[in-house]
Amino acid sequence: MSAEDVWDRLLSGGVELVGSSPEKFSVIIKSDMAKWGKLIKDTGIRAE
Repeated sequence: MSAEDVWDRLLSGGVELVGSSPEKFSVIIKSDMAKWGKLIKDTGIRAE
């Protein structure tokens, strides 16, 4: 993340970068998988 052009592209695309530990990142990923998995199951969304 030290390359300035990469940093600028991410920020201009609306990405918010937050430093964290691998353990905290794992909690976020598990939470997102549960939330979005439920939405997908409840609505019947399917990949085409």
